[in-house]
Amino acid sequence: MRYLSLLLLIILQCQVLAQNVLNPKEKKVLEQVMERLTETSEQGIDYSDLQTQLEQLILNKLNLNHATEMDLAALFFLSQAEIKALMQHKKLYGPFLSIYELQAVEGLDEQSWMLLSCFVTVTEANQSDYEKPLEMLKKGTHEMIYLHEQEFQKRKGYISIDGNSNSNYLGSPYREVIRYRFAYNKRLVFGYSGEKDMGEQLGSSPISLFDFNTFYLFYRGKGLMKSLAIGDFQANFGKGLTFGSGMAARKSALVLNGGNFYETLRPYRSVNESGFLRGAAVTLNKNNIGLTMFASSKKISSTLVPDSFSAEGQSISSIALNGLHRTATEIAKRNNSTQQIAGLNLEYVKPNYRMGLVYIVSQFSIGLGSKDKPYQLFQKPESLLQNAGVFAQVQVKNVSLSGEFSRSSNNAFAGFGEVLVPLHSKADFMVLFRNYGTAYQSVFANAFSEYGGCSNEKGIYMALMLKPKNSMLLSVYADFFESPWLRYLVNAPSHGKEYLINAQYSVSKTLQFEFRYKYEQKPRNVSDSQNKMDVLGNRKRQQIRFQASYAFNKELTFKTRLEEVFFDKPGEATQTGSLFFQDVHVKLFHTKLGITTRLAWFDIDTYDARVYATESDVMYNYSIPQFQNRGWRFYVLVHYKLSKKLDVYLKYGQTSYSNINTLGSGLEQINGNKLQEMKVQLRVVL
Repeated sequence: MRYLSLLLLIILQCQVLAQNVLNPKEKKVLEQVMERLTETSEQGIDYSDLQTQLEQLILNKLNLNHATEMDLAALFFLSQAEIKALMQHKKLYGPFLSIYELQAVEGLDEQSWMLLSCFVTVTEANQSDYEKPLEMLKKGTHEMIYLHEQEFQKRKGYISIDGNSNSNYLGSPYREVIRYRFAYNKRLVFGYSGEKDMGEQLGSSPISLFDFNTFYLFYRGKGLMKSLAIGDFQANFGKGLTFGSGMAARKSALVLNGGNFYETLRPYRSVNESGFLRGAAVTLNKNNIGLTMFASSKKISSTLVPDSFSAEGQSISSIALNGLHRTATEIAKRNNSTQQIAGLNLEYVKPNYRMGLVYIVSQFSIGLGSKDKPYQLFQKPESLLQNAGVFAQVQVKNVSLSGEFSRSSNNAFAGFGEVLVPLHSKADFMVLFRNYGTAYQSVFANAFSEYGGCSNEKGIYMALMLKPKNSMLLSVYADFFESPWLRYLVNAPSHGKEYLINAQYSVSKTLQFEFRYKYEQKPRNVSDSQNKMDVLGNRKRQQIRFQASYAFNKELTFKTRLEEVFFDKPGEATQTGSLFFQDVHVKLFHTKLGITTRLAWFDIDTYDARVYATESDVMYNYSIPQFQNRGWRFYVLVHYKLSKKLDVYLKYGQTSYSNINTLGSGLEQINGNKLQEMKVQLRVVL
């Protein structure tokens, strides 16, 4: 907490120049969008990068009258059909006169235009948008954030184990984050973030104070140079099959959001220690032709093993992505190798079509070790990996066709195609085919897939969105996928399927209901004791959800959810999971004080029947805890505007278990049945 006093001193000495904080409506919309994009995930993924992107899009609203399809595609919740509807409306009726005109756009339902209204504006840009860089520095906005996070129970890693420091966490049990950001609209942004995870040490000097440090500078130009990125950034080319860093949308309740194009370059503002590039990139644009070039050289943490066939005498057996450096063993792996990537993207864009070429080359300072597991037979490491791809999108009347085809330097191929067809003004249908070769490799790929990695997968995804009337929305998808070769814990070629039905009904503007059914069937090795070998068996998971949201008035809202999970695997009884929670959100003192609280009860047999549920959190943080075992969880989040210059966030959470007396394992073990955590965040905008 020693940085807290320093930050407060800075705040008290500064005068307010601007306010840049989400209002209650924008916070609610952000939570809705994030929940839609992430709630079908069954993996404990850190989505804070995605949340940060969306928060910045709300704070720097897009001018709808000047927005291109690429600009709108950066809004993850918009489908291609809705983007086309917005562009068509502008073409037919001219510029939007008011944000409320979104209600008249054919193809936008009530939920879509309400969400969109928080991300866009129709106010004409003033002349200050065309200021020179030096003038921007004088007129921009400064944002500073300090976050402190801790747990009240002590984990085993903080307790001395026979005096062996190699077995202990060497740092304090606190997480500390500092962020600084400057922004002049969206034209010029730069900033710095530093993070120390729980158990990590603070450095001895300001330069190495935090375990992870990130800096970014991003400039959007008006002439030949469309954008310039220096420091840490993310790049997405085409549909992300040949190259796409960072988070992209996957299967979700937004069923038509399967394979959107995303913003080519964007600054990296998260403190996740993977999924970004470090170097420089530039996009040049002239006469509908865009050229993006980038180069990145980044230290990575990896496990090195002796290798007599390598010139270095060792090779990389695995790359650490969690960013944790708490023990002597983890610290020894920190930044012990370098990843270098360079590439270019050339594309031609017109209103009704676009096409492009992508070329990427990547190399590690230490070679990747050979993979000797049967399922890794075709994933032979390339010391110098090259990827080349082509992508295209064309609009034929109301039908949109798009896709991407890619080749890696080991002569492996991957590709997919997508067709979006408006069947009716109230019905849209999409089908997406994918075929990713068993040997295809890409250093970064975030195209649509079931397993991630974009290799050893074939599939067909079909989605339908029906809007019988403004108060009703029915979303359905079916995905059939197969792996021509083995996978981890799947010792034979396999196939699976997944279905989702999601129905929303708005009784009024204050009362909404939602029902969801999801079915998933995937193969997995099953022990055959009689023949003493593994055979394939189908693991089936069903999820049923009922949710109701009610706004008593502008200051008091409620959300109730009941969720049931049924998990079956051959030869065993059905495993079940139940989750019930009640959320209450209160705004007081003319919205200066906001309080969100949840009481949740869960009863879950095993890990396979686990349930995830998103939680409200402090700004630029995202929480989606996993529920398992039996017990209760309670949390309260308080957001208070102390003044026009200062926001304070406080979150306290407690999870109590009734059927276990030990939490976690290894160095993360806690002796007891209770976990309490707290976050305190201060934010100032100058």
